[in-house]
Amino acid sequence: LTYSEAISMLRKLQRYSFQEHPDLAPTPLQIESKLEEMEVEKRIKRSHQSRKDSVTLDSLSSTFSSMASHNC
Repeated sequence: LTYSEAISMLRKLQRYSFQEHPDLAPTPLQIESKLEEMEVEKRIKRSHQSRKDSVTLDSLSSTFSSMASHNC
């Protein structure tokens, strides 16, 4: 289940619960809020990992360039 699919399902549940069970209406909102937090955390982790990978690739590239210039 993707993030957007989960949000779509929650919104349908919100409409239903608001009409049929107003006392339960806040629950889907809380779940949606938590899902949004989790999605933001996932994006931040992905961004940090991407930066780490980039730094690692940059340092490897510089190491190989240095080795190549010494071997010539």
